[in-house]
Amino acid sequence: RSDIDYLRTIMPGCESGYFEWLLSLDCSAVKMYSMTEGSIVFAKEPLLRVEGPLAVVQLLETTLLNLINFPSLVATNATRMRL
Repeated sequence: RSDIDYLRTIMPGCESGYFEWLLSLDCSAVKMYSMTEGSIVFAKEPLLRVEGPLAVVQLLETTLLNLINFPSLVATNATRMRL
């Protein structure tokens, strides 16, 4: 609830129905499938697959992309820069 109150303060132009919708979100139907940690991944191969209600999955998408993109970039460059 405190997170929604914070969002209300930084997004004063949003309708109150949006914040009520955020409060009612249920992520129990979201399923995530990923590669096993430490496994080799090839180009164009998905690292993570997320299934669930479209609106919930779209909200998770940005965070998940940010959490995966930078560490995989560092790991890729580390393997190329071995001494």
